[in-house]
Amino acid sequence: MPRALALALSLLTCSSCGGGGERPADAGRATSPVPALGAAPHAATKAKTARHDAGSRLRGQTPVPPRFVQPQARPVPVPRFLGAELSNDDIIGLLGHAFPQQFKPVGTTSVVFRMRLEGPISGAFRPRARTHPRGHLAEIAAYHVARLLGMDQVPPAVSRRVARSRLESRLHPDFVDDWDDLKRAITWDDDGTTEGAAVYWIPHLHDLGLDTPESIARWNAWLRQGGQIPQESQALASDLSQCILFDYLIGNWDRFSGGNLMGTPDGRRLFIRDHNLAFGDPIPDNLHERMWQRVVETQRFSRRQVQALLALDEASLRADVDTDPIAESRRILTPAQIRGVLDRRAAILSHIAELASRLGEQNVLAFP
Repeated sequence: MPRALALALSLLTCSSCGGGGERPADAGRATSPVPALGAAPHAATKAKTARHDAGSRLRGQTPVPPRFVQPQARPVPVPRFLGAELSNDDIIGLLGHAFPQQFKPVGTTSVVFRMRLEGPISGAFRPRARTHPRGHLAEIAAYHVARLLGMDQVPPAVSRRVARSRLESRLHPDFVDDWDDLKRAITWDDDGTTEGAAVYWIPHLHDLGLDTPESIARWNAWLRQGGQIPQESQALASDLSQCILFDYLIGNWDRFSGGNLMGTPDGRRLFIRDHNLAFGDPIPDNLHERMWQRVVETQRFSRRQVQALLALDEASLRADVDTDPIAESRRILTPAQIRGVLDRRAAILSHIAELASRLGEQNVLAFP
């Protein structure tokens, strides 16, 4: 482990970061595996306390900056999206500018269209809707946070403006009778256009069956110390761990509502998609607790993701999000939403630091 990362994690147990308490004498040294969290409430209680110190208590306030040494500042490589033949930049270019040949409604609880583009890819177009006025901005922001964390599982997303006349004229013929309802559900500007998010349409999605009670129990065990991960499921286990951290960071509480844990046809990788309900401000306590509990139940994390999380700050977040064209006219993330991300970042790192002090950094940062 890079020395700066180990030092950062060790110092995150300071009281200003929400960790509380002194490090044990054997901190940093591997210990025997702990029982499952269900059988060891003290572990969950300590992490829950860290959550209240570093998360809830700071909501709506500017957090005290953690007193730790940051890793050397350097850009996190942005990997090509999982399974894509084109680079992310090429995908973004097509999503934002390729001619839309057809719009087919595909949303169930929100307004979303499959946007068939002229060219090699399609997109999901999520317009600004009356029921989800910032949902399209959340999709864009989620992609940029994923970029900063070096994740390849979150599909590229970019803002796009579509004229009402074009959407109506290119509407899939099976949905012509639904146009009046769709038109009323979308928020239109005075010039007859709507802004929205164009998100890469993943061509081959497979239901991995990960959200059944039996499956959740199985992969939860993978993410705890002592859990045996089959060799063919190593990458999937890492994806699930990264998904839990990412969802809490962006405040996405909707992952386990059904149909949001899809993966590659071979079942070895997870796609992390659908973030229109992320970045809530405020997040209701019951939903916040639900997300945090999944973090608490996780004892194995990705080394690269944690390294990138340590380097994430307000300046880097604003700079990356503001590269989207819509940032010239409006804020993609409000100051309160950015504070929320940074508060949750502090809570995550405090939890990881506490685990590392008990279980050893190598055991906690178990995935690449």
